[in-house]
Parts: sequence; C-alpha cells; structure tokens
Amino acid sequence: LRQEYLVVIERLKELWRSELQYQQEHTNHKLHLSDMADNIDQNAKDMIAMKAKVERDLTKHLDSREIKIQDQEQQLKFLQETLKTQQENNEKEREKLLTLLQQMRKELNE
Repeated sequence: LRQEYLVVIERLKELWRSELQYQQEHTNHKLHLSDMADNIDQNAKDMIAMKAKVERDLTKHLDSREIKIQDQEQQLKFLQETLKTQQENNEKEREKLLTLLQQMRKELNE
C-alpha cells in the first residue's frame, strides 16, 4: 500500500510539473501572440501613415502638373493669337504691296 501511495504521489508530482510546463508554454504563446498583434497594429498604423503621405504627394504632384498644363495652354493660346495677328498684318502688307505694284505698273504703262 505504501508503494502504491508513493507511486500515486510521484504521478501527482509529474502531473503538477506537466501542468506548470503547459502553463508556462501557454504564457509564452500568449506573450508571443500579443507581440505579434502589437506588430500588426504598428504595421497597420505605418501603412495608414504611408498611404496618407503618398496621397498628399500625389495630390501635390497632380496639382502642380495641372498648373503647369494651364500655363502651357495659356502660352500656346498667346502664341496662336500672336501668329494670327502677324499673319493678318502680313496679309495686309501683301495687299498694300500688291496695290502699290499695280499702281506702279499702271504708271509705267502710261
């Protein structure tokens, strides 16, 4: 009976050690999962901040590009108007010269 009692006590000690080991493993896993969750949270925050920065930079880039395009359109419009005015002036000058030439021919013929 005493031998059986010692075997039962030894078995209980072994079970107690196993339970302590499982509790320690559980605690370690819980801490590891907690660290992983913290890392995921931090990564999510970093991604949100990065997304916001990319969106700001993209908006800034698009705005500056839009301004540049508008400036180029204004320059093009100005150049087109200048060219049109110059063509009109050239045409008037050509007409004057043709008229003058016709008058000179007429005078020469007379």
